[in-house]
This record gives sequence, structure tokens and C-alpha cells, in this order.
Amino acid sequence: MAIVSVIIPSYNCARYVEEAIESVLNQTYNYLEIIVVDDGSTDNTREVLKEYIGNGQIKYVYQENQGPGAARNTGIKCAKGDYIAFLDSDDTLTENSIEKRMNLIIRSPEVGLVFSDYYYEKYEFSTEKTDIKKKINKSFTLISYSLWRNIFTLSISPESKYQSSFQL
Repeated sequence: MAIVSVIIPSYNCARYVEEAIESVLNQTYNYLEIIVVDDGSTDNTREVLKEYIGNGQIKYVYQENQGPGAARNTGIKCAKGDYIAFLDSDDTLTENSIEKRMNLIIRSPEVGLVFSDYYYEKYEFSTEKTDIKKKINKSFTLISYSLWRNIFTLSISPESKYQSSFQL
């Protein structure tokens, strides 16, 4: 079974990072490693993570503050998995998020990138689902998309012969 390395860059997110880690530990897909890259936090992040580090549930890496991109790159260098999943330290995964993504990758080996829609908390205990088509239009130069049987296909540049598909 393929191993997924979940990389969690963190900077002064002691109050959230435990919830992010727990959401990974509660995944229905069990072939995971969790790498938390502490990007120079000045809060009590290391203390909050002490138990997870001590019992081997996470790999903890500390580096001087270089920003989230550098923290993600550090995590990639430490990763032993076949696949990489990024999770910000103030975010969580639904319990079957990685399983759904891995099932798609296994069924469709031509797919090179899988990502998902997300919810964001507008205020405490209330979530709102985003419109992924609007977000994609803001994130990429979207050339075309089609939705058929809950499979979303998009082309992201006119020069590219590549398309990506993923399950919504």
C-alpha cells in the first residue's frame, strides 16, 4: 500500500496544530506519516507537540523562520512516502479525505494532482462550503472544465496538453 506523507508547516500555531494532527491520525487511510515542520515558532508549539514526538506519532523538524514555502520544502526532503499531502497547521481533514484521494489515484494513474474542495469557518461552529469552480478560476488560468458523474476535468493552460481530473 502506498504511504502518504502529510506535511504540516507550522508557525506560531500551537493553539491549532493538535487539531490538525488529530485529523490526520483519525484518517480511514492508515498508511501515513506525519511531518510537522516548525518554522521558527516563538510560541509553545514544541511543548504542545511533545507527546506526539515522544510516542513517535509525528516527525518533528525545527528550522529558523523562512516562511511556509520553505517549511513545505523541508517537509518534502524529510518525507519517506510515495505521495505528499500538505495540511496547514490551522486546518483539519475530514476523516476519509486521504482515502478518497488515494482511491482516485489508484483508479486513475494518469492523474498527476489531486486536491479537494474545502469548508471554512465563518464564525465558531458554522461552516460554509466553497464553490470550487470559483476558487479554481482565481487560482489557475482555467481554460475549460467539465463535470460528468461527479468527475471534474480541467485544463490549466492553452500550451499544455495535460488535463487533470478529480472526484468532487
